[in-house]
Parts: sequence; C-alpha cells; structure tokens
Amino acid sequence: MNRSSAIFLIHLAIFPRLVLGADSALPAFSFDAFGTLGLVHSTEDQADFTANQLKPATAGFSNSWSADVDSLLGVQVTANFSDRLTGILQVISELSSEGNFEPHVEWANLNYQFTPDFNIRVGRYVLPLFLASPYRKIGFASSWLRPPVELYAMSSITSNDGINATYEMHLGGALNRVQFSIGQLDTEFIDLSKFKARNSVRIDNTFEYSALTLHATYSESTLYIDSVKQLFDGFRQLGAAGIAVAEEYDSNGGGVVFFSLGANYNPGDWFIAGEWGRSFVEGTLGDPEAWYVSAGYRIGSVTPYFTFAKSDAKVPPPGAGLDLTALPADLVPTAEALNKGLADIHYGSPLQQTYSAGIRWELGARIAVNFQFDHTDLEENNKGYLINVQPGFRKGGSFNLFSASLDFVYP
Repeated sequence: MNRSSAIFLIHLAIFPRLVLGADSALPAFSFDAFGTLGLVHSTEDQADFTANQLKPATAGFSNSWSADVDSLLGVQVTANFSDRLTGILQVISELSSEGNFEPHVEWANLNYQFTPDFNIRVGRYVLPLFLASPYRKIGFASSWLRPPVELYAMSSITSNDGINATYEMHLGGALNRVQFSIGQLDTEFIDLSKFKARNSVRIDNTFEYSALTLHATYSESTLYIDSVKQLFDGFRQLGAAGIAVAEEYDSNGGGVVFFSLGANYNPGDWFIAGEWGRSFVEGTLGDPEAWYVSAGYRIGSVTPYFTFAKSDAKVPPPGAGLDLTALPADLVPTAEALNKGLADIHYGSPLQQTYSAGIRWELGARIAVNFQFDHTDLEENNKGYLINVQPGFRKGGSFNLFSASLDFVYP
C-alpha cells in the first residue's frame, strides 16, 4: 500500500447528516456521505491494473495489494432555496491522475423545476452515458464491486460542465425521461496529458416500467488531447512527408460520436442487465466498442452475481508512417520515435474480455461488503486496460484479480 493510500485511510470519517433552515426563511441544507474502502490483488506482476484511465492505480507490479483502485470518500450538500430552486455540491476524494487523494468537485449545480415534469440544471452535473452513471461512484448502490471495466472505462470521465434540460413523460404506469445537454469538460490522463472535450451535445433517454429500465445515449464532441497534438506536431516538423502523415491520422480537434444502449430487469429477488457502447473517432484512434451481460440472485442479505464483459475496436490498417530511408541520417532517430508513437496510438485500443464472479453481503441498511473475482484474457499483442507496463510484460496473456470492498452511505 503506498503513502497516498495510507493518508486516504487515515482521513476516512463519519460525516453527520444535518438539516438547517427547515423552520426559517433560510435555505434548508442536507448533508450526506458515502464511501468505499477497497483492496485489490492482481496476479499480473509486470503491469498495474486500473479500473479508470484517469487513475494511476497500483495493483500488480507496484503493490501486491492496493487500496488505490476502488477507495473513495464522498460528501454531498443539498440546498433547497425554494420549492423550485435546488443546489447540489458533491465533493469526492479518490485517486487522481497526479497520484494523490486531493478532493475534487464532482457536482456543483443549480436546478430549477419549471413544472413537475420539466427542469433545467446549470453547472457541473453527472455525465449520464451509462445505466449506472447516476450512482457510479456510490458502491453501496450497486450489486457489483465495480462496474465492468470494458465498457465503463470507455468514458472514465463522470461529470460535465454545461446546461442540462430534463423532461419526464408519464405513460400509464411507465416513465420516460429525456435529457438534453450541451457543455464541455476538461481532465488529465494518467500521463498528465490534458484532455478537452468541446461543443459537446448529448441526448439521453431512460424508460422505466415496473422492474424494467431501458437507457440510450447519443453524444458528440470535439476532442483535444495534448499528447496527440504533440505527436503530430512532431511529424509536421519533418517536411512534406510528415505533414502528409499528420493530415491523414491526426485526431486532435476531430470529432467523436458515442452511442450506448442498456437494459436492466430487477424484479427484486434477482436481476439481469446488459449494456453496449460504441465510439466513432476521427483519425487513428480507432472505433472502440464494448458490451457486458450480468446477472445475480438475492438470497436474503446475500447476492451472488456473474458478469461477462468484452472490449473490441474497429481499427483500420495503419500506414507505414515516415519512410526512414528517405530522410537524412540525423533525422532518423526522431522519425523512428514518431513512427513508434503512431503505432502505439493505432494499436492502443484495449482489447480484452473478463469473466467475473462476486458476492455482496448487506450488513445493514447502510453498509455492505463485496468480494469479486475477475479473470481477464487479453487479445493477441494487446495490453488491455493495464498501465505501467514493464519490460517483462507479455502482451496477449491473462491475469486474475481478487477484490474486496466495504461500502457505506450515511445516513
């Protein structure tokens, strides 16, 4: 366990729920807390496992057992300014791209309820790409120890800055919720390369009837990634041949379209769920695709569950990059490095599949423990979602994960 994990564990605390201003003209405030204390062991000792491409987690090569992967602590403050106007501030402490647990603002928005069925939210709010997006950070709210990595790591970003409008339609015993969002987001990858999404437009639809929930998302954005820009700027410095490579493959400032479909049937004693997602990305990043199916059965306070998940990508054949024989000798080392960077991006889409089995045990109304075993097979010549790969790592192999978590909500 590294130093940042230890500091995080020391700061775990119980936050009381308070309601202020309920009997006065002042806003009524409520305070809630949630958290996960997790431990993960990976049998792959030449790379590290992470469930989130923004977290440089340390389960595997760096540490035999790590609390970095799943552990977090969240606090939420809700302010009811009037019957129509509500504000939410949610702050979460979890492993960041810089390797520390410095708290960050996950949500900060104002919501105005124009009618019982229509509201507009302004600020930072949940990015509702998947079925579990609204409670993705709250381990207690899910039967899984963690959402399937293959699909959910396609978008490790969980919040968006902008405007969100929601309209609900009641159709007999059914509810249909449509959300339209515009906005942007900024973050950093594990290598501290900055990622920006601009001109984001998103439509989400959720249909609920009895035990059935259906979800669909369409999203499009313009992407700016520092590391990609630096790579193709390097190509452009090498003359007409380099400019031609950059023009063909540069995805920086290009568009990305994302689709997802999901379904969950949960009548009480058991559940079955499945989701599919696909991205279409300009340039050389390929078109990643992922899906999963999951099922579980509740026996009193215990729920065993099983999941199969798979990630794939539609990658066009790569070009040769720069012809080294046509370059002056002093430029060959630079061109070799650029060609390698192009190949790494081109073949960088994670290709893997995972079989998971777990058991969740509710210890009460606010606390649960979860144990999960994962077996992951990597596609040939691929490292999947593993990070911090060492020289001794063998692409296309397999590894196992043993995970345990303690989840709580308060109150």
